[in-house]
Amino acid sequence: MTPTHTINKLAIFGAAALMLASVTLTPAVAAPSGTPTFGSVDIAKVQTQSTRKIKYDADLRALADRLDTQFRQQTASVMLTKAEQTELGTLIGKPRQSDADAARVTALQTKASAAAQELTDLQQKKDPSATDSNRLATLTTQYETGKAALQAIGDGYQAQIRALSDADNTEFTRTVKEAITATAQQKGLSVVFTSDIAVYTANDITDDVVKRVNK
Repeated sequence: MTPTHTINKLAIFGAAALMLASVTLTPAVAAPSGTPTFGSVDIAKVQTQSTRKIKYDADLRALADRLDTQFRQQTASVMLTKAEQTELGTLIGKPRQSDADAARVTALQTKASAAAQELTDLQQKKDPSATDSNRLATLTTQYETGKAALQAIGDGYQAQIRALSDADNTEFTRTVKEAITATAQQKGLSVVFTSDIAVYTANDITDDVVKRVNK
């Protein structure tokens, strides 16, 4: 599974509901007699109109795309050792490669290609000698080791994406809750429900929450 697929698993770009079923508040200003103290907020709308959420999602896409491109290049060099794969990934991932970096990348990729071609040639040889068979066994082991190394590296890239997603979602949820609390207290509301629970209230504070979140 490539890092990009992790995005789909996490379902981070949709309007997933935050854990904000209701927020119980102590009003900063007492509501006038007869005024409802209940309010509602459309979390999906807050998410889609939040410039902060848009930036979080863009940053996450950029990371996933970069790691996916990086991983695809590393996959093409499966015959490298784990140490060499790690080095290759670091070099490819640099925003700006020096001439020495580019030369090293080429050297690693050339080494991997040569070993892969040698493995293919030996696998297709009709009458391999004892030396050929020994070399074939060595290269086959090298290939299997390289596959395992790539699996570990791919898992590490997915972990990076999950970590950024989790951090962004935690921060965004905190920001939204704080915006809801501040808005509700300003309006003298004691309870705020999400719009999927309260189909209608006289106090929809969504637009005010969006403004606070985007500050």
